[in-house]
Amino acid sequence: MDFDALLRGLDLPGTNVLGGAILILLSFLANGQLNRMADRRTSKIRFVEDQLKSLYGPLYAITESNQAIYDKFSTGNAELIGGVATGRRLTDEESQAQDVWNSSVFQPSNRRMREIIETNAHLFTSKTIPQTVVEFLAHVENWEAILSGRSAEKECDVLEYVQFPLSFPDYVRTEYERVSKQHARLVGRHRSGR
Repeated sequence: MDFDALLRGLDLPGTNVLGGAILILLSFLANGQLNRMADRRTSKIRFVEDQLKSLYGPLYAITESNQAIYDKFSTGNAELIGGVATGRRLTDEESQAQDVWNSSVFQPSNRRMREIIETNAHLFTSKTIPQTVVEFLAHVENWEAILSGRSAEKECDVLEYVQFPLSFPDYVRTEYERVSKQHARLVGRHRSGR
C-alpha cells in the first residue's frame, strides 16, 4: 500500500510528516516482532543442539556400543546369561567372569551415562525424568553396591535388586532420532541415516 499517495489524497497540512511517522512506527513494530521470532528460533535451535551434544548424542553412542559388546559377550557366555536371567546361583567362575565384565566394561560406561544424565537432566524432552531412566540410574547404583561388596576386604554378597531396564536403549535411540529430526527441521536440512 502506498501510504504517501493515500495521505496526499487527504491533502491535510503535515500529512507527509504524519504518514512518514506512521510508516516508521509500523516498520519498527514489525521489525521488533521479526527479531523476537528470530530470537525464539535461535534459542530453540541452541536448546535442541544442546540436547544432541550433551544428552542424547553421548547416551546414544554409549548405549549402542554397550549393546554391541553385550551381544558379543552374551553369545560367548550363554550359560552365564541364562543363569542371571533365571536367577540360578552362578558358579564361582561365572560370578568372577560377570564381575570382570561388569567392573571393567559395563559399569564404567554406566557411570559415564549416569554422569551425563545427572548433569544434563534439564535437557530431557519430557517435563520429568522418564521412568526407564530412573530405573537405569537405580540399576547403576545397585551395581555400585554389588561391586563394592565383592571387592571389600570381607567379601559380602549384595543382590541385584534392580536389573538393567531393557527399555532404556530403545528410549535413548528413539529420543536421539526424534531430536535429530527436529534439529534438521529447525536448521532446514535433512540428515540421511537411520
